[in-house]
Amino acid sequence: MLNDVGIDRVYLACGAIDLRKSIDSLAVLVKEEFKLDPFSSCLFVFCNRQRDKLKILQWDHNGFWLHYRRLERGKFQWPTEPGPAPLKISPRELRWLLDGLSLKQRQAHPSVTALTFDCFHWEEKKLTFIQSKTRETVTLPIPAEVGWAVIDYLKYGRPKVDSSIIFVRHMAPFLPFSEGDHLTQIIRDYMRIAHLPTLKKRRGMHSLRHTAASRMLEQDTPLAVISDILGHADTDSTAVYLKIDIHKLRECCLNTPEVDIHE
Repeated sequence: MLNDVGIDRVYLACGAIDLRKSIDSLAVLVKEEFKLDPFSSCLFVFCNRQRDKLKILQWDHNGFWLHYRRLERGKFQWPTEPGPAPLKISPRELRWLLDGLSLKQRQAHPSVTALTFDCFHWEEKKLTFIQSKTRETVTLPIPAEVGWAVIDYLKYGRPKVDSSIIFVRHMAPFLPFSEGDHLTQIIRDYMRIAHLPTLKKRRGMHSLRHTAASRMLEQDTPLAVISDILGHADTDSTAVYLKIDIHKLRECCLNTPEVDIHE
C-alpha cells in the first residue's frame, strides 16, 4: 500500500498519459513539461485513457518508486481535461481518488459515508470529521454503543478491502459509496418493502433528518444543538422544525374566553 507519510504535495497529470512510459520518461515529463522537480518530496500521478490504470512516480532517498494500480471494475474519477499545468491535490484527496471517489468528495458525499479510519480517535473516544454542509471540522464523542457497533461492523460485516473509507458497498466491486450510489434510493426501496408511502416530499435521507430533528425537539434539545447536528450554519434554518413540535405549539395557544352569542 502506498505510504504518503512525509509527502508534501501530490500532482495529477490531467488528461491521459501513455502508461507504457518508463520511470525515466515520466521523470523527464515532470521536469520539462510540468517544470517541477521529480526528486522532490512529491507524488506525481498519471492515468491512462480508459481511466482504469494509474502510475505514481515517487522519489525516495536514493531511487525512484513507480507504483501501479489497476481497477478490475469501474473507473477512477480522473480529471479528463488536459491542462498546461498539473493539478495539485493533498495526500488525503489522493486516497479518495484511489478509493474510486471524486476529488470533490467532501461536497458530494454525506459525512457518514465519507468517514475514514483516521476520523476515529479510539483512545480519546472522539470522532472528528468535516461537516459536509458547513465545511467545518466537527468533533463528537463516541458513545459506547456506537463504538461497539462500528467495531462489530469492521470485524464481521465489512468486506475485506484495502480502503481508508469505513463504509463500503457489500457487492462487488467493494468500493466506497460514490455519487451514483444514492442512499436515498436505498432508503426508498426499504420504505416500499415496509409499505410506507414514498410519494411525500419528506422521504429518503431527508426523512431521516426530519425524524431525528423531531425526536430531539421532543426531548427538549436546544435549537442550537440540533442546528449543529444537522449541519445548519444558522439556527434560522433549523427553526422550520419548530412547527412539528406539537407540545410546544400547544403552549402558544391563547386562552380566549367563551363568548355568549345573542340572537
